Formats: sequence, structure tokens, C-alpha cells
Amino acid sequence: MTLYRAKRDGKSIGSWCAELERVRVGQIRLATGEYEKRKAQKYDDLLSELYQEERLDILAGLKNGNLNLRQVYAAKSQGRLGQLPKAETLQRLDAVRDAWVKEAGSPHTAEGRKFVLNRLLRMQADATLADLPGLCGLLRSRLSEKPRSFNHIYMTARALVRDRCGERSDLYREMREIRALKYRARKVHPFSRAELREIMDWLGPIRGRMLWTLCLTGMRPGEYWGRWEVDGPLIRVHGTKTAGSDRIVPLIEDPAEPTCSYTAFRVMLGRYPGGRVRPYRARHTFAHWAERARIPRSRRQLYLGHSTRSITDDYEWSEVQHFVKRDAERMRRFLQGGRVSVRKLA
Repeated sequence: MTLYRAKRDGKSIGSWCAELERVRVGQIRLATGEYEKRKAQKYDDLLSELYQEERLDILAGLKNGNLNLRQVYAAKSQGRLGQLPKAETLQRLDAVRDAWVKEAGSPHTAEGRKFVLNRLLRMQADATLADLPGLCGLLRSRLSEKPRSFNHIYMTARALVRDRCGERSDLYREMREIRALKYRARKVHPFSRAELREIMDWLGPIRGRMLWTLCLTGMRPGEYWGRWEVDGPLIRVHGTKTAGSDRIVPLIEDPAEPTCSYTAFRVMLGRYPGGRVRPYRARHTFAHWAERARIPRSRRQLYLGHSTRSITDDYEWSEVQHFVKRDAERMRRFLQGGRVSVRKLA
């Protein structure tokens, strides 16, 4: 540890600078803001003490400029070092955005994360993770008349803090203290067959079949635009929203793969002349049809991803194949004869 002053033309200029160079932290050079060496010495000693106490997180914050010497010295003098923001909380949102979006389990989730982070960055371009509680608190008052919008932003921001700082971090606990806005959920009605046929005709043969597949599988948008595959008499859905989201559903008809992004599909449904249509209604339609087809409630819960148990906890695989085929045939019989009906599998 050394104190020095920069020189120009052989003359010292500026305030005294404290320097620390160690293998574990590299080289740290910081201006103390003091022009008397005696007063600057305390900051040089501070760097030495922080290194001896292995407060590498604070030294990293000083090195990258997220913390300053006076702030750290005051906190140490008052015994408040533990209250200083930690290095992970000082990450800038624009620095973590792209990586966190890529980590999303589906394109649908990725789009939601990107939208939320861009919204927060428009509020504060240099925002860090530590700024999220304040930004969410401000949005809570601004969006008091739009509770669903606020809750989506808040829960996404909270998930970011959880993924980057951990559930036991002080910042995550601070985020959890923010209350979501209450609202009365709108009742979602399943499609009638006539309504579904009209919407599918308006969407056209390609996107119409995408909506039809959503109705026959009960997949959430994030699952349909995520990972799933056909496996014999069933479809394996690799959802991530809940414990039961990684599940199976009966193969009622060969499914159509998405040919456009979720955003494009949602926007097109929003332009339907008969009124705005939400893709999530397809999931409620599947649940309604499964009930009308007399599929037992326990298996409806399984197909919708509401079960908290793995299917192999309750059934042998031979049993699974049997009842999946039987439930698929029940759905086909129920849907035959109306304006919307299934085609026979090849």
C-alpha cells in the first residue's frame, strides 16, 4: 500500500492517491480527495484492512467505481460495512439483460424479460440491480390503475434479483417486501365451437392450426413456443412454470408447430374483428373439453400441469400409455360432429 500524487512538469498535482496491488484483486488506484498526506493515510490504511479482512467484494466495488472511498470509510467507522451494497447488486441492468434473456426457458419468457428490462432502463438508463426496489416502488404508484401490468413487471424484476443474487440476499428480501397490486381476475370463457371456427377461418390455414393445436393440448403460450415433442401416443411438454409443468398430454391430432413468434401471433389475434382474443383462452378451452369428454379430474390436472406429483409416482408406464390413448379417444369422440372436429391420425 502506498500513497502518491500525480506529477506534471515535476510538480505534484491533484489530491493524494491510495494504491493497493494484490494477486486476488489486481491493482487498485483511487483518489482520496485529500491534499494533506496525514488525512489521506486513513484511506490507504482502509484498503489494507479490507484486504486483510478478505472483503474482496468491497474492494471490487471500489475498483469498478460502484463504491467510493469516503462512503466505505464512513460505513466501516460506524460498523455498517454489512449494509453496503454488495458487488452482485451493483451490476447494471443493461449489462445483465442479454445474458438473462438468453437463459429463458422459452421464446415467450425471453420476450417478457426483454420487455420488462427495457421498460426499467427507460426509467433509469444506468440502473443497477440495487435500484430495482426503488424503480418498482415508483412504478407501483404510476400503474395503480393497471395492476396486471405492474405485477408482471414486478415479478419479472424479482425473478432477476433471485437469479443473480439468490433468495437469501438482502436485496431479494427487500424486493419481496413490495406488495403486488390486487385486482379482480376476469373470468376466462372457453371458445364455443362456432366461435373457434370463425377465428380459425380468419387466421388462415397455418395460424388457424396453431390455435387449434393450443386448444387440443392445453399448452401455455410459453410452452407451445418453447420445448415439446410428440412421443408415440402422447406429447411431452417441457414447461417450467410450476413443478407439474414438465408433463404429458394425449395426442389427439398431429400438432402444428409454431410458424411465427408469440408476439406476432398475439398481435394478430388482437386484431380479430369480432373482438380481442387472448391466446390463453385456448388452454381454458382444452380444460372445458376434457371435462365434457369425461376425463377424470386427476388426469385433467396432470395434463394441465397442475399436479404436484410426477406421473411415475402414481402409475406404471404401461398404465400411462393405456389411459393416454383412452383419453385421446374420448376427446376425439366428443369433438366429432361439430363445426370443429379432429382429423384422423395417419
